[in-house]
Amino acid sequence: MFFFDYFSDTKVYFISSIFIRSIFICYPMRQPIVTLASDSVMFQRGVGDRSFLGCLGVCLEFSEENSFSDTYSKLIDELVENSGGVRPRSILKSYDIRKLYRSNVDNYISDLGEFVHGLTKSGVRVHAAFTTLNPKIVPDGIKHYGIGKSPVETVRPIDFIKRLNTYYPYIAAWKTVRSSKIRSSTILLDSFTGEQTDAWYDLVTHHEVQIFPKGDSCNTYISSADIVTRYLNEYLSSRHLHLTEDGIASAFEACSASDSSIYYVGHGDFKKIVPFKKQQIFYDQFYPNPLCYLIPEGLFEKDSEIVEQSPLYQKILDFAAEQNSGLKFFTQFEDIPRLRKGDLMIYMGEKGKAQANYLSKLYGVVPQEIMF
Repeated sequence: MFFFDYFSDTKVYFISSIFIRSIFICYPMRQPIVTLASDSVMFQRGVGDRSFLGCLGVCLEFSEENSFSDTYSKLIDELVENSGGVRPRSILKSYDIRKLYRSNVDNYISDLGEFVHGLTKSGVRVHAAFTTLNPKIVPDGIKHYGIGKSPVETVRPIDFIKRLNTYYPYIAAWKTVRSSKIRSSTILLDSFTGEQTDAWYDLVTHHEVQIFPKGDSCNTYISSADIVTRYLNEYLSSRHLHLTEDGIASAFEACSASDSSIYYVGHGDFKKIVPFKKQQIFYDQFYPNPLCYLIPEGLFEKDSEIVEQSPLYQKILDFAAEQNSGLKFFTQFEDIPRLRKGDLMIYMGEKGKAQANYLSKLYGVVPQEIMF
């Protein structure tokens, strides 16, 4: 009941009806957003002191969660078929696709554009965010920290860009939801490293954030964001275009991605995106449950690299994807405090099996062997 209670029941109903109707006329309800997924890449042109650095990120907006898996599989199949290669696993990152095309760069970029077009045609909205800085506006550098025991530090604009790139996936998501006025959505991110910012707190306060290690190889949404990001970067590079709104718009126009938006993140956003505290974000609580851990046997000096190059690793990534999870190489001192009951501990030999069984007794993780 509204504040018109002192009127008669009829008058209250009449005035309330007009009031409610005016709300829906002036503020149409937005279609609920099911999922957002974000990824980014460092935009770099040139080398050494003459190099130009910027940040380029993509946030995809999905409104039809149930049907996207089939859409993704179809679009990936088309990419693989056009490349003449063989699909190594169910979910691919842009690097995998690049290898399939070998030296055929032009076709690779064109077909990535078809992938982007296919996404927008299926109802996915594409948001792009980018950051470039003008050193003349901040000649004295950019101030970091200053909260608690973190003394103020000043860094050069180019050094700030390098740091910003490490956590730009969530900055792209933050800018998207802020600009498009999206609330209470689920935001999927690949792993990142970064310190405490107001943008991060805004994101986790108003949205459900999930972080997937190896997300671009295990999650269809994050994989799609990675591929779109790669397309924009490759398109700008091949056309010798600058990292600007016009440059990104031309890339979208080339692939007929009509349902797209572009946002600049920069000088006016420093208060939100510059770290205020010299402390890494603890994102353990944002991992999917269960999370897949992989225990290498430790038989070689660079065991994890050998595992990643093996055919078995493709099956392990597929297994993680089937669990709607991410994949993380297990390290004792880093991951022991993170273990939760039900997490999956993948092993590949007797040593790993013994470790997985021991951790199962202590923490309730589930040992899992994957074989050819």
